[in-house]
Amino acid sequence: MSQDAKRLDSLIVDVEDSTTLLKLYVGRLVKAPSRAMFYPPLLEHTTEISSSISLLEQATPGRGYLVRIATVLVTAASEINGAQSATTETVLVLQEAIDLLEAQLDHMLRLDDGPAREVDSALERLEAFVGKGAAEAPAVEPSAAVRSDAALGEIFDEDPFDEFAMSDDFLDELVGGFDAAFDATRTGLPEREDEEAAVRAVPAFATDTIQPGNVELSAAEEHALKELFSHIAASYVGPITDFIGKLRVGPVSTTWVDLCHPAVVSMSRATESMGYGQLQSALDTFGDLLVEARQSSRVVDGDTRVQVLTAYQHLAALLPATFPDVAPDPNAESESIILNSLLKQIKGVGRVTIGRLFSAGLVSLGSYDMADPGDLAAAAGLKPALAARICDLFRQYREVSELAKDQDIVMRRLEGLVGELRAAQFEYKKATLEEWYTHEPSRAKARARRVRQQTMWKVNVALAELGEVRLLNVLKEEIYDKRIERLKTLLEGRASGASGGSAG
Repeated sequence: MSQDAKRLDSLIVDVEDSTTLLKLYVGRLVKAPSRAMFYPPLLEHTTEISSSISLLEQATPGRGYLVRIATVLVTAASEINGAQSATTETVLVLQEAIDLLEAQLDHMLRLDDGPAREVDSALERLEAFVGKGAAEAPAVEPSAAVRSDAALGEIFDEDPFDEFAMSDDFLDELVGGFDAAFDATRTGLPEREDEEAAVRAVPAFATDTIQPGNVELSAAEEHALKELFSHIAASYVGPITDFIGKLRVGPVSTTWVDLCHPAVVSMSRATESMGYGQLQSALDTFGDLLVEARQSSRVVDGDTRVQVLTAYQHLAALLPATFPDVAPDPNAESESIILNSLLKQIKGVGRVTIGRLFSAGLVSLGSYDMADPGDLAAAAGLKPALAARICDLFRQYREVSELAKDQDIVMRRLEGLVGELRAAQFEYKKATLEEWYTHEPSRAKARARRVRQQTMWKVNVALAELGEVRLLNVLKEEIYDKRIERLKTLLEGRASGASGGSAG
């Protein structure tokens, strides 16, 4: 970042994205202060604000109050992130400090001297809290859900800016969904009880002559039995680990349950015959979750997804030789990013529509390749016009997807998109400053935000095609100025590598 002194209007537009994301994460922590995954972004975005304020021209009236507010923000965020626990009081201090920051910026923009009225009445109290009260307040420990989230590792998740770009059409989308629901023909899930009964009726191992009883095993005997079970189970765990690898990326069709559940049943019977009560219980829990997922939906997602992944982690802890740690499937992750990014580009598609499509089992690119608009509308409860737009976009992508195999072509497309993203960011900043001066909600800002995010979704597709999933994981947590700089660095690095290879 340039170290040149900033003017006040430059500061306002430079901290807009950081403040927007900080509000988002603080709002989530107000509802769930123990969600540790939100702690690092607090520190990152408060530090961005503090760094920008430090570059404001020294002679700017009111600058000292901005510095003090930034110190409160960074101190509170550092306390939370360092302790990996939060209190409701500290989160509310962050929320109030953000309000003070915006009040002071508005006060200074009006060319008023000294502190804003809100700042004058509250800043010393917040400073006293972060100086003493934050350390004395009882911490909220991360919940079991948070710990299981951490155990699952980092995978590509929702871009936080999507929440704002996709909210503009939310009401239309919701009303449209109600209208479509009256016309759509929804088919129920097929019954699985007969199939499951057939699986239960055919044991995979001969157990009629085994009478384990209550036998005390020596360490050597237990080790030998674990090795025996690992050899027996080796031919059964393949579908399960494939399923978990895809599930770690995102929602997965419950057709995978049909592949995995018989293997789980067979292994459970084997553990029963060997007297492995603890492992049998863990397998039964895992199997029950699979059955529940299959009966309740056409896709494993949401809380069910977290529960299935957590149950597998328990199996891996009990018998790691049989149930290894499974990394996210990189191919599935790229496909998931492309699928979500394509859907979000379509006018009228938001979380409600995406949820309906996934619930109908449409969770892969292949499931859209030959989709008919009428069938899609009926399966997901969509208006025919929206279903047609979805089919049209995926048809267009299918026609050009062969070109994605040529990375030079994808890089040229990405270079053009980065230029568009830079232009969209400029328009967004211009509209932001207009909104600050007029004190009126800016339609231009809403349009610019949507264009910026539309361009980012296209960038996501290009990066996924290039296999740059790790970079996407970094970008989704960053403000747009940083995203553009990282993308520029990627383009320069790839161009340098290509020219170096040509020279060699």
